[in-house]
Amino acid sequence: MPPRRSKRMRIETTRASESRTARTREQRPNDKQKVWLVGSSILKHAQLEAFLRPGGLHLNLKRLNISLWWQGNSGLKLSQVEQKLKTLAKVGPAPNVILIHCGGNDLGETSIRKLRLVCMKIFQFIQTNFPHSMVIWSCILPRIQWRYSQNSRAMESQRERLNSCASRLALRYDGAIIRHPDIKPDSLFFCDGVHLSKLANAVFLNTLQGGLEAILTKGHACYPA
Repeated sequence: MPPRRSKRMRIETTRASESRTARTREQRPNDKQKVWLVGSSILKHAQLEAFLRPGGLHLNLKRLNISLWWQGNSGLKLSQVEQKLKTLAKVGPAPNVILIHCGGNDLGETSIRKLRLVCMKIFQFIQTNFPHSMVIWSCILPRIQWRYSQNSRAMESQRERLNSCASRLALRYDGAIIRHPDIKPDSLFFCDGVHLSKLANAVFLNTLQGGLEAILTKGHACYPA
């Protein structure tokens, strides 16, 4: 069961949802929306699984005029996201949505205080350089094993704190959040303690698909609600 959100978080989610709903109503049915999915190897491996699924790399969202561009890089850290976005900006026009799934490779090596500052810098960078792009924070997943620490309890606490910080920033910048409450830190979901099993990849992709649809067509600020 996912942790309860604070009263402040619930208020921010409600406000962001109202803003998102208004924006969604302004969009025409045939408006095309391009989504960049930027992150670590979790996204890279999920892309390979998506290719084999019905609906393919676009997760069956093309029927809603939503297209996905996967940019998963093994070992990507939060401090590298800004440079990654600068590189992608040279390739083509800015997207309607930037989904970020990153941070698991930073936990245990970099303090939460520094990671919070990095997150704030990323959101400010996107607001300045991609002013018409909405940011979706895809929450960092739990793990069985962490790269820089064997203290699972401490690492889980840091994961929750970083997700909470990034989620608040996403809402503050009129973005949205996708959580992954169905992925648990056990052997059913992880093939090596870090990367997702086939089952977990299916769950992860289902959540991404449902989240993007709920956020981009219904104005939700948090999925699942």
